[in-house]
Amino acid sequence: MRKDIQEALENAIAGFEKRQQAEQERLHEREKFETHWTQIRTTVVLPALKASAAPLGSFALDKITEDFIQTETTKFFTRVASEIG
Repeated sequence: MRKDIQEALENAIAGFEKRQQAEQERLHEREKFETHWTQIRTTVVLPALKASAAPLGSFALDKITEDFIQTETTKFFTRVASEIG
């Protein structure tokens, strides 16, 4: 085989293997994230939602802004933390 063709083939194979490795790493990281999220959801989020059985009311869609979400989230976790402590 000509040297230039062999080099091109080897480069193509190396590139393929590098992409395969990157894909495997991405899938592994996703799996770790999903496992970690499942644990957090089970041990933190779901119990917090059960500890906060009080209704919060309804809000107009145009009132739900980033500030509103952050404020309500802070109120929620402050209330949950005070109930636990």
